[in-house]
Amino acid sequence: MPIETVEEASKAIKMWMEDRGVFTEEVSTETAHFQYEGTWENGVSFSIVQPKDMKRIVGVVSKCEIEPQYPTALDSLNSHERQEFLWDIKETLLLVPIFTIFMPDDNPKSILFVKEIAFDELTEGRLAQAVDQVSRMIMWLSLVFLRRFGEPMEG
Repeated sequence: MPIETVEEASKAIKMWMEDRGVFTEEVSTETAHFQYEGTWENGVSFSIVQPKDMKRIVGVVSKCEIEPQYPTALDSLNSHERQEFLWDIKETLLLVPIFTIFMPDDNPKSILFVKEIAFDELTEGRLAQAVDQVSRMIMWLSLVFLRRFGEPMEG
């Protein structure tokens, strides 16, 4: 039976997260009906949010924090090299049509991935798929920076 209400969505999502052992906390915000935080099996943190300004949609959200020395390393590239590096990332991400991506154009400190799921598609399988997809994008992006700039310094 499809999810029809915010309450049904909230209950189903929280139960799914608890059953999977990925639930970490519930966050209260003024802009969301509900927001649940979790950590996926691969260690990537994510949120599942039902914004008040979007009807019958939840977002699976994960934020890739760029290691502190990487923005400095990006600054050390000449303008052309920096634009090429960021363009390659954006071009690859454009080929992944399932996400909304929030990435500043100049020197990103973080990149946000959002996978939307409509209430009529909200199932345990779709939740698992969405969380897996956003977490894989976080891991991919981390590898791109690692390959280009090397291991982050401990500190």
